[in-house]
Amino acid sequence: MGAWAKRLIWLDAFPKVEHNIQDASRSGGALTIVVSLILAWFVYSELATLRTVHHAYAFDVDPTRSVGHRLQINFDVTIAMQCEHIRVDVLDVSAVSLESLQAEITKEPVAEFTAGNAKLLGQQVWNRASVDKMLQNAHAHKRPATPRSPKTDDSAAKACRVQGNIHVAKVTGMLHFTAPGHGYMGEHTSHDSMNFTHRFDSFSFGDVFPGIVNPLDNSLEIADSHMDMFQYFISVVPTLFQDKTRHWLPQLRHLETNQYAVTNYQRNIENVNMQSEGGIPGIFIKYQLEPVNIQVTQYQQSLSHFLTRLSGIIGGIFVTMGMVLKLFWTTVHFYRKLTASAQGYSHI
Repeated sequence: MGAWAKRLIWLDAFPKVEHNIQDASRSGGALTIVVSLILAWFVYSELATLRTVHHAYAFDVDPTRSVGHRLQINFDVTIAMQCEHIRVDVLDVSAVSLESLQAEITKEPVAEFTAGNAKLLGQQVWNRASVDKMLQNAHAHKRPATPRSPKTDDSAAKACRVQGNIHVAKVTGMLHFTAPGHGYMGEHTSHDSMNFTHRFDSFSFGDVFPGIVNPLDNSLEIADSHMDMFQYFISVVPTLFQDKTRHWLPQLRHLETNQYAVTNYQRNIENVNMQSEGGIPGIFIKYQLEPVNIQVTQYQQSLSHFLTRLSGIIGGIFVTMGMVLKLFWTTVHFYRKLTASAQGYSHI
């Protein structure tokens, strides 16, 4: 044996007990099996925790609420009226109509109005994607497929599909669909031509990616009369999705978009006093931005954390079982000693 090997033996901090003085027992063997099973279960649990994806939620003041930032509104709605009877307007908090946005809005005549796959608001079934799936879709520039409606001439159309991707200031505003002559100057639209039954194929704020739940998507509202007024009140919350499990793909770790909550109200204003109670037949979507943003972070337990926990568990089990075994044998020896003493007194 070389000199360096002898020095390593001298530095051994874990001296071994000689085999000839070891006292193996059946109880020790049984305890070893129990400890091994417990260790195997804990190791399996820690491995499952290592593979589990966790989500952390944080809230902060929205830093993008400044003059230089814009809010993108995306909508695809089909209304059971001819396109010539539909007027689309956007107003911000200053009550100024944003006429310049009309170029970003298109109208497409549709032969018939159908519900399609849409359901009444609140009855839709959502398929929420994981954070990493949304980030993959964002990186691939994927967009959700929108069903196409059969086109027709405007004169024969019974519905109109209105689409838009407009950019507005990040302030409270309203997007509304009305009939000319009702609420705005223009040729008066007859009541018989008005039917604000509508279907939202999509409605979102910011970039759109599959997996992000937008409450108005695939929603349907049915008008009970020609003079129905639909009101939507939307609270928009800027949201940041982060994925810390993709250390090797930094471009897939960040996505900024918006989520929103909505409440709606429908009423018939046919017999309403316009001056005292107010109300215009149409679809009115009022949106306001919350001053906070949500940060959703997806992460997994680090390898160093896993090894630290595993080392602590293994060491703790061995120490605990050693103490239990020592206490057990101490109790047994004490009991035997008491029994022997009692037998000695009985012979006197």
